[in-house]
Amino acid sequence: THAVVMRQVYNKTRSFLEASARRVGATITHVDDGDLARLAGALRPETRFVFAETFTNPLTRAQDVPALVELVARVPGARLVLDTTIAAPWGLRARPLDTGVHVVVASMTKSVGGQDTALGGYIATNDAELGNQIMDLIAMRGGILDDERARRVTANLPAAEKNHARRCDTAAKVAAFLAGHPRVERVFHPSRPDHPDAATIARDYVRTGSLLAFRVKDIDEAGHGALADRLVSTGVPRYALSFDGLVTKVNHHKTVSEYFTPPDAVSRLGIDRLIRLGIGLEDADDLIACLDWTLQPPG
Repeated sequence: THAVVMRQVYNKTRSFLEASARRVGATITHVDDGDLARLAGALRPETRFVFAETFTNPLTRAQDVPALVELVARVPGARLVLDTTIAAPWGLRARPLDTGVHVVVASMTKSVGGQDTALGGYIATNDAELGNQIMDLIAMRGGILDDERARRVTANLPAAEKNHARRCDTAAKVAAFLAGHPRVERVFHPSRPDHPDAATIARDYVRTGSLLAFRVKDIDEAGHGALADRLVSTGVPRYALSFDGLVTKVNHHKTVSEYFTPPDAVSRLGIDRLIRLGIGLEDADDLIACLDWTLQPPG
């Protein structure tokens, strides 16, 4: 069989899907996020699912969910699987499962837990038969959330939505500051008016997420790593892999997320020379002050 995977999905998700396809003799076609014409051309009678993320990491592309639903519906038996980890349960104007998305997957480690204390994920579907098959598969493979982590997630649920809204608002303020800074070449955040999916975001999304990335002018990859070190030295943001937690987290994207990716591939994907921020619950003014100090010209 065959699957279509949008190119900016989480790299470990992509690796897992590719390895699974090799194991069962299936094929995968990668399509650039937002290229609906290419997606339409990639669909085949044997296509069984399309996998997409919204927003993407680190370029924060936003999926046009109604368009994806319409295209996938052209192939009998195909399903649309949407990872909403970054958009969060509150990011889209309409709930994906109510608009034709077959399966939603997401991390509970991020906005749903929101306290950096639990590792987990969830799968949601309105298809009871498919849901039962997934539950059986998980039970056989042992990937079941233990009671302690489940309690940590549920204990944080009452504050999760409010905290996510705060992080999204702070991220938009930080992105606006960076966009106006003379040393910053480009800012990637769904709140920005120059975002490539701005029309879709205005129509279908009610929150723009807490994850953003930026690129500094005239500095190479090593220079971006040094800037990330300088930012962390302020004592407010911290180095960490996750996001949507209590504190703001900093990543030099090439060093952390794409360490094993060849430099030419990183450049070809447009994810070179990036510092990623996962905004926490700090005041926006404090984060902006840290960034302003970090971006002061050398000397």
